[in-house]
Amino acid sequence: MNIINHRKNNPDNLNKNDLVEIDARKYQDLIYITHGKITNLCSTTLDEYLREAVKKEVFLVAVNLKENGLEEKVIKSLDKFDIPGFVFPDASLKQYDLDLKYRNTTRIPLVIDENNPFLKRFEPREWVWLHTNDKDIDFLIGQYGKIRKGSPYAGICFSGIHNLKKKKLSNLLYTIRKDTNTYLCTDYYGEY
Repeated sequence: MNIINHRKNNPDNLNKNDLVEIDARKYQDLIYITHGKITNLCSTTLDEYLREAVKKEVFLVAVNLKENGLEEKVIKSLDKFDIPGFVFPDASLKQYDLDLKYRNTTRIPLVIDENNPFLKRFEPREWVWLHTNDKDIDFLIGQYGKIRKGSPYAGICFSGIHNLKKKKLSNLLYTIRKDTNTYLCTDYYGEY
């Protein structure tokens, strides 16, 4: 099990071998790294961030798209800097369109949550993002088992776990503890 540092949007805070999740928004023709709306305080572009990530030898960058239509530019930037990572839409955006359009790329993970339980037939992907909005971790643990059965080497990332009660979180951690291809995206890096 690995930890992806959630919302690590400041490139000055990057360290060697970090696994990070960042937030991307567009202003004019540039993509900025910011969780909130674009303001004059947004100073780091995606390319500046990725350049710094390469310098600091960051291991993985997961880019959370806060707006529709950014995926092409973000994928090109990840490719340009040769950074391991992937792009996924914010929970408020439609994932299904991206699943159809980019089903043959390794840069767009399959996103599964309680509202999109598509796994009646699993087509292996390099990355799967399991997200919980309403704390239904049992559903996601079941999906995890199905994915592992069909694809033992896919990277599986759990997000939305910070609201889980301790017992539910303990069940998840026990299930995935020895799986080196499984990730938790969380703000609480040191607690696991």
